[in-house]
Amino acid sequence: MSLATPHLCTALGFWVAVVRIRDKQAWLLLAVLWPTTMMLFGIYFPERLGLDRRFPWAKWMVIAPILFQVLGTNVAFDLLVLKKTAAAVEIDRLFSIHSSLGSTTRAPAVRR
Repeated sequence: MSLATPHLCTALGFWVAVVRIRDKQAWLLLAVLWPTTMMLFGIYFPERLGLDRRFPWAKWMVIAPILFQVLGTNVAFDLLVLKKTAAAVEIDRLFSIHSSLGSTTRAPAVRR
């Protein structure tokens, strides 16, 4: 159940946005399902946080690395679809804190 719930909620958000394509609230519902927009929603609703008023640049110190990693992961997976594995691994290594496509180093063997 815990695995199905996020997928069901995402599918519901997309369905609402498709059915009510001109409704801004439907698109807001879809946007709030993603972690970065959920964080921005928390900062600005019901009113802007005092910390954000004093240091408006601080939120971008959290958002920028997340967006940077998401961009790199998307490019890497696009390259994987095109069967360009070496380029995908290199892009993933450049954009990620830890490589999600595998590592060139092996974990040490465990002796029993």
